[in-house]
Amino acid sequence: VQKLSIDLNISIPVATVLYNRGFKNKEEVYNFLFPDYDPKKYHTSYLKDSLKAAARIIKAIENKERILICGDYDVDGITATSLLLCALTECGANVNFFLPNRVIDGYGLSKKVIERAHKSGYTLLITVDNGISAFEALEHAGKINLDVIVTDHHHPPDPLPQGAFCIVNPHQIDCPYPFKELAGVGVAFKMA
Repeated sequence: VQKLSIDLNISIPVATVLYNRGFKNKEEVYNFLFPDYDPKKYHTSYLKDSLKAAARIIKAIENKERILICGDYDVDGITATSLLLCALTECGANVNFFLPNRVIDGYGLSKKVIERAHKSGYTLLITVDNGISAFEALEHAGKINLDVIVTDHHHPPDPLPQGAFCIVNPHQIDCPYPFKELAGVGVAFKMA
């Protein structure tokens, strides 16, 4: 830790965190802090179903459909919700958001949230930082013709839930996106 601190001119606490996260030498830390970013290599289109999701979002904006972003109550979910809300608003979308109350709503996308969105006239629901394990909710959405785009970064179950319009998640087995460790807000950023 001291060697990292001296070699990189960083504080001991920062060097400790980096070391504890597996960055053991100057080169590893430098590559983590200053990555070689090739925009072609990390293009959003490499995220499985991202183009399908983008086309559906564009259609919803053009048709003035009501869009609901369904986030999560943690920092990742809140920042992902905010980012996508701002981006869609800038594009002229008729968009709103829902962040669940931990006590009342529980975790993630639920059948109750799907039903409430449908009854409120939403035709497109986009999850951020959740939804990959929402079997019952997504199945219900499919039955009532509410399109749901799942954007998530958690490891998906096998098999995937049915009923979503599409799923954008770098951890899908057949997703060619090269960086699998995006946070939920990272996936939302790529979609934006």
